Amino acid sequence: MGFRGNLIMEGTRVPGHVEIAYSRLRSPEFVHVNVLSNLVMRKTCLQTDRMWNMTVLPNLPVELSVEGFVIIEDCSFSSPYAEEVFYRLARTSWERSGDFERADKYYYLEMVARRNIRRTARVRGFKRLLINVEIGFEWLFADLTCKYGTDWKRPIVIWLFTVNVLFPLLFSATHSIVGVSSPGGILDYEYFSIVTATTLGYGDYHPVGVGRAIASLEALFGMFMWAVFLTVFARKYMR
Repeated sequence: MGFRGNLIMEGTRVPGHVEIAYSRLRSPEFVHVNVLSNLVMRKTCLQTDRMWNMTVLPNLPVELSVEGFVIIEDCSFSSPYAEEVFYRLARTSWERSGDFERADKYYYLEMVARRNIRRTARVRGFKRLLINVEIGFEWLFADLTCKYGTDWKRPIVIWLFTVNVLFPLLFSATHSIVGVSSPGGILDYEYFSIVTATTLGYGDYHPVGVGRAIASLEALFGMFMWAVFLTVFARKYMR
């Protein structure tokens, strides 16, 4: 059974396990709190205002120390600032134990919260446009492709689908590849797509017209996705 209201803990040393579940907290404060075991937040809504962000947030990782694990499940946050801090606490707790699988889960949520902080920043005009463009690029190249370096399978799936399905259909729809035989056309388009994405360039087929732009885009895409895969794979298995 949970509770609603303010949660204030000051000068507290908790020798055991702390669990907050099915609760709605308003502007919680932690001052010199040391939890010797685990901190679990489950199905809890954390409501904070901007004053809490300005006064409590910078000191929260110092004022609240957890020697065990921090587990956050099915929780909601009214502020991305609080969301970032609590997910960072969870990430660092699992990194200390060497469980990088769980740490990556919270790292991804932390980075999404950090992106939302920029999205909710109170700026207007040209600066707001630049922030939106930056957020868009970050989502496309860092989140969509590999979940901020935490998912090595995603770039493989994206590469296989795009190179073997999407680009061959584009080449086929535009009829922009010279040398393709009509009976086995789709297989020729797929072959040309794979050769282009891997930058082999055998020279038996070549693009014309709009196909040049599509092929150039695919070559850049292929090199980028392989770089993403190698980086994420190395991060996951060689640290």
